[in-house]
Amino acid sequence: MELPGTSTGRSHGPRFNGLTQEFNVDRFFPIREVLEHKAGYHGFDDAAASERADEALRTVGIYDKRDTRFDWLFRRGYGLVE
Repeated sequence: MELPGTSTGRSHGPRFNGLTQEFNVDRFFPIREVLEHKAGYHGFDDAAASERADEALRTVGIYDKRDTRFDWLFRRGYGLVE
């Protein structure tokens, strides 16, 4: 693959660049409360935010963990990480 703008015209393999990303939430709150809070940024009232949070948790299959602290969901052996 030739990279545009190279003066040598040498071929290079594919390059992948990425940045790690931290979660921008209060990780000490239960996941349901985190989702409800974020819904407020998008104009949902409290009742609609609760309904949408439950719907999202059911959709991704973690409704049973709705009262689990956000940071605990990613601990090995407890939440989502095996």
